[in-house]
Amino acid sequence: MIYTRSGDKGMTSLVGGTRIEKWDPQIEAYGTIDELNSFIGLLISELLTDDSEETDQISELLLDVQSKLFSVGAFLASDFQKPNIQSSVTEEDIAILEAAIDKIDGLLPKLKSFVLPGGSKAASLAHVCRSVCRRAERAVLRARHCDFSPSSHCDFSLSRHCEERSNPVQTPEPSASESFSSNKNNETEIYLNRLSDLLFVIARRLCLLQNRSEFFWNNPCK
Repeated sequence: MIYTRSGDKGMTSLVGGTRIEKWDPQIEAYGTIDELNSFIGLLISELLTDDSEETDQISELLLDVQSKLFSVGAFLASDFQKPNIQSSVTEEDIAILEAAIDKIDGLLPKLKSFVLPGGSKAASLAHVCRSVCRRAERAVLRARHCDFSPSSHCDFSLSRHCEERSNPVQTPEPSASESFSSNKNNETEIYLNRLSDLLFVIARRLCLLQNRSEFFWNNPCK
């Protein structure tokens, strides 16, 4: 059955069965990864309507990214009270994105102003993916700075945030088996950071491939 009714009271399960509230920062993190993956799928679907060798190559690259993001989601859905939780992202994965960025960027005209999202439908979708990717990165970073113990949650209220900035409190460092925040493996965040850059250059390249003009910010302060 697709529905189990087990989440009807606002709880869900981590990998391994531990129950946790759906509003927890950990759930927000891998939920945003899922959203990003869905938007990338939409972008790929749009690219499939453009029968060219280079857009096919971009689609294949993004399909690989989708598979990696699925693994990232599984990693973020782990119970970090368990020992030896390792990210599925490797330095090689990051290097692949960097090589793709360099290749595509080398085909683009030099930027002289900020690019406005748009230009074509495919380019616009790439910008949507880029902005969701940035949000996913922020969600993962926010979760990393929380104790991922299912019994411990972060209060992100503005009043508490302001109070803590004025009166910082030193808190003890959690053990490696107790939280994601003590997991020193930050390849996931680096991968998301590079991925947003990749999506940016893809957006620019798609404008050129589809013979569309890029739009730039008309800076009123000039």
